[in-house]
Amino acid sequence: MSENLAGESTNPATGGSRDTFLRKTSAPGLPVISVITVVFNGVKELAATIHSVTSQDYGNVEYLVIDGGSTDGTLDVIRLHEREIDYWLSEPDSGVYDAMNKAIDKASGDWLLFLGAGDLLLNCLHKVAPLLCDPFTVYYGDVYMPGKHRLYDGRFSPHKLSRINIPHQATFYPKSLFDEYRFDLRYPILADYDLNIRAFCGNKFMYCYIRILVTIYEDRDGMSSVIQDMAFNQDRYLILRDNFGFLTGYEYRVRELFRIFERKVLRKFTSILKKKLRNSCHA
Repeated sequence: MSENLAGESTNPATGGSRDTFLRKTSAPGLPVISVITVVFNGVKELAATIHSVTSQDYGNVEYLVIDGGSTDGTLDVIRLHEREIDYWLSEPDSGVYDAMNKAIDKASGDWLLFLGAGDLLLNCLHKVAPLLCDPFTVYYGDVYMPGKHRLYDGRFSPHKLSRINIPHQATFYPKSLFDEYRFDLRYPILADYDLNIRAFCGNKFMYCYIRILVTIYEDRDGMSSVIQDMAFNQDRYLILRDNFGFLTGYEYRVRELFRIFERKVLRKFTSILKKKLRNSCHA
């Protein structure tokens, strides 16, 4: 038994149906897809996410929920759906990517898909599963972002990935990829972006786009939609340079310098100019 600094027990709570029933097993054309939901104090959102996963037409799904020690009733929601969840864990963690790394060790599927509480998995796994045929390929589809009212979609080239991330809510990672890569906890918001860049530019795994809408991504309250990852932003030039090459890193530096110039100089100049024009009109 472990204790926290206050002397309280910090033993993790665990459960799930795979302690009672047989684990899912893969078959030709029927891979086990491990869908992982990470959550912390998501009592209002979690039930809808659980339902979106457990109501799939595709049956060979292993569902894991990793909770960061919620205090708002999230654990009650998990226990209410315990027969539908293959494995769940609730204990304090060091953030969303720590929880995702824990889930990787617990998952037994051939492919892993990560969702947040509030994300809704569309009924698509029966369409995706037959396409998951190469264990050295990462397959990714599209997400819909209701906050921005737009699709986040399309094939990613190296140039596109150097600017924006592939949405992990629509990405099916082969389990073997995580023998080579893990989410770097130095980056609390964008560790999946860092992992995608490293794996995309490595020589062992390929990335393949599938034209399927996979998830409705909750972008209105999600952490990455409102908080900047300062550590990643500080390292971004080196990450791009080391993986894509000097020219991509240099291009990023130029773009960032222009953004700074626009924000600190051009906008201030425009504001002063507008003020002067208004004053001259009233003179």
